[in-house]
Amino acid sequence: MIKKCPQIQPHYSIQIIEPKHVYLLGEQSTHALTGQLYCQILPLLDGQHDLDAIYHKLDGLVLPEHIDYVLDRLKEKGYLTQAAPELSPEVAAFWSALEVAPTIAARGLGEQQVAIATVGNIGNLTKVSLTEALRETGVNSTQPQNGKSPTAALQVVLTDDYLQPQLSEINQNCLSTNQPWILVKPVGNILWLGPIFVPSATGCWNCLTQRLRGNQEIETSLLRQKQKQADNVSIKSRGDVVGCLPKARATLPSTLQMGLQFAATEIAKWVVGQKVKETEESLSFPTLEGKIITFNLHHLELKTHALPHRPQCPTCGNIKLLHDRGFQAVTLKSQPKHFTRDGGHRAVTPEQTVQKYEHLISPLTGIVTELVRISDPGNPLVHTYRAGHSFGSATSLRGLRHALRHKSSGKGKSDSQSRASGFCEAVERYSGIYQGDEPRINSTIAELGGKAIHPEQCLLFSDRQYHNRE
Repeated sequence: MIKKCPQIQPHYSIQIIEPKHVYLLGEQSTHALTGQLYCQILPLLDGQHDLDAIYHKLDGLVLPEHIDYVLDRLKEKGYLTQAAPELSPEVAAFWSALEVAPTIAARGLGEQQVAIATVGNIGNLTKVSLTEALRETGVNSTQPQNGKSPTAALQVVLTDDYLQPQLSEINQNCLSTNQPWILVKPVGNILWLGPIFVPSATGCWNCLTQRLRGNQEIETSLLRQKQKQADNVSIKSRGDVVGCLPKARATLPSTLQMGLQFAATEIAKWVVGQKVKETEESLSFPTLEGKIITFNLHHLELKTHALPHRPQCPTCGNIKLLHDRGFQAVTLKSQPKHFTRDGGHRAVTPEQTVQKYEHLISPLTGIVTELVRISDPGNPLVHTYRAGHSFGSATSLRGLRHALRHKSSGKGKSDSQSRASGFCEAVERYSGIYQGDEPRINSTIAELGGKAIHPEQCLLFSDRQYHNRE
């Protein structure tokens, strides 16, 4: 039982209808309580009265054991909490709506601090604005020292482009010190928030850049062309691409503040969430751990993108993983057929396939950038989907046009089969693109013997065609 200043969860509005009905009105849920005792007791559950004061106020009207019974019932139902006088009613209501006890939220905010840094074309005023936004949410901030923040629960990095080269050093420092950190892009027509990188729990910045570079085909191609022009060599390895081409130039003071305030809210949620985990309670609300949220101010679209955790990442994973797996024999095994109506026999249905792997669909972090129906939705006979994916970065305008012109597609007797078909074709074709970390053996055909296949056997040219080649 809560004895010190019990109160109804502060996000509820209490409406009493005499003689025996009480309504708890919330933005996402409403509850009705029936009984005269509720009408008598709930007006005193405002966080201003401790248990003794409630006994005293209701002396002669309600027996103490009846008061205890009502409080126990309210606590059991999750309607009762302990007041946190250090929080304003509005702030307490915010955390209460997230199913966090206001007292726990107050302790979490008071005990932790975050560090703020900037990378790229982000001015000091923007950092000051975020500091103020965090202070208003109850989060204290500090400044990193020599790029490190040993006392901060979270390092916040404001940037104009998630591919800024300086972020690599921050990533390395945070991995080496086990420091969680978050990226925020509060500028441009599309605001980016997150991900929160947590060493050993989520992917790292290098995992993210691998997908971002692959999906930003034009920018990556331009960087390759610039490097090729500067070095006068042909750059073939995707990993050789460095730098970025920031393009987030469209910003209003209002949109900047929107991004910073949004970021401050998510940072506060993460900080409080760490305190909740310390109490061994499950977290009831999502955070930006392992995900990016983008808000398109032009189209008013809010989207979530999953951060990949690449097990073969050279920074946070096992760089030898693909080499070790690449020379293992493929083991086939029999599985029951669950779908046979279209396109062969499948171990899972089309719906299950897309549901299991839909986190791979994202224009930022996915290996499939889009999956769009291109046939008439009203036509029950024709189902066709277009799927986009990276084709590898071109090193010329001609190559870039060729890559951007090509897409994968899928068809089927049903919408779900067509969708799964397009998705799987895109994944298959992406898997055939040279990445630079594939397992390989450098040797001669004579040394490899029967293990090797002569390249001419893969060309599918006849002897006559080959000898008469131009």
